[in-house]
Amino acid sequence: VATCWNSDFQCLLSCKYFQKEVEQITAISKHGLTSYQLSANQWSLLKDLIDALEEATDLFSQKDVPLIMNVLPIFFDIWLSLTDILMDKKNRICPILKVAAKAALLMIEKYTILTSESEVYYIAIVMCPD
Repeated sequence: VATCWNSDFQCLLSCKYFQKEVEQITAISKHGLTSYQLSANQWSLLKDLIDALEEATDLFSQKDVPLIMNVLPIFFDIWLSLTDILMDKKNRICPILKVAAKAALLMIEKYTILTSESEVYYIAIVMCPD
């Protein structure tokens, strides 16, 4: 299955790069985009999201296929971050981000189940010379 892993990430980077322009365009009511204005908190979340996904995006977007022993630790780090979002006891995380985190965790769980069905993954990790 062909996938564009980094397309959403590139969109986030572009939005952050053009923050000033995005703020100007969404502030003009005649454009009908005022409902898309981001708050200061949302801009901060955008930066946090970019920081959280950068390493995984770089690895998964390489021309060569990343090795399983490189991917699994990053999947685990992502899983931990997403779990922290869901377990937010102080209610600092907005509800829509919790929904997105839950959806992402379900996707990670799907791939984790698939890897556990094949012994080849475990053999590849054990046999890695690193």
